Amino acid sequence: MRSLERYAQDLRREGKREEAREVFRFAKLLRRAKSAKDLPSFANPLFMREFRRRFSGEILRLLRDIPVEEVRIYTIASPKWRLPAPKLADLGPRRPRESLRTSLIKAGLDQLSGWVIVCFHNEHDQATDTDQPHFHVVVVGEKYLAFEALRELDMFKSCKEVHHPIVCQTLVHAIRQISYLVKGYWLRTFGKLNEKTGKVRRYRQRRLPEPRHAESILFLHRQCFADLIWMHRIKIKGGRLVPEERD
Repeated sequence: MRSLERYAQDLRREGKREEAREVFRFAKLLRRAKSAKDLPSFANPLFMREFRRRFSGEILRLLRDIPVEEVRIYTIASPKWRLPAPKLADLGPRRPRESLRTSLIKAGLDQLSGWVIVCFHNEHDQATDTDQPHFHVVVVGEKYLAFEALRELDMFKSCKEVHHPIVCQTLVHAIRQISYLVKGYWLRTFGKLNEKTGKVRRYRQRRLPEPRHAESILFLHRQCFADLIWMHRIKIKGGRLVPEERD
């Protein structure tokens, strides 16, 4: 809330009075929210905490009876999704997601057994003031083959900005790994170039600097469930996640 109020003051000093008023209004809504129901927004930490608990719990329930060798956890990032941090407000999470979805469909995702849950996330590089949208994914069954096929595409080739575009993990600690799929805040990193390899090593920090922190809060407030999460062969029925049966 303090972050938003400082950001609104900066906007007012820049002459952006209408935008500043909107940010002040949202900061007031956050101050008044005493529960998740008071402000159902992904920028409301009370709502996000409740959502993460229920959503992660549903995924864990689905995985309970699935052999661990059939479950894979992916982190997917493409350098093509990278953007200047000041342009964050113009980013629609569905654009990089549709890019990923299209590539997966071409790789035969629909013909493979299993299901997939894809969650949007973002990481800020403070050294270059750029953002790297990426996805945390849980894959069950044969559908991992479509994700492995992505490694052959140019958009997922390693480069100095994204050293490991596709990272795959087996399911070792279910609670820790599943709760990582959806996070309530974004991180910043510092990049340091290795002149010998040409790669940039990133050092992780905890919180975003201002005004990027305030901008991330506003970005999350504008999103709905369908913006941040894509579920393939999974439906929501009666508040529960239900895998679709194949024809």
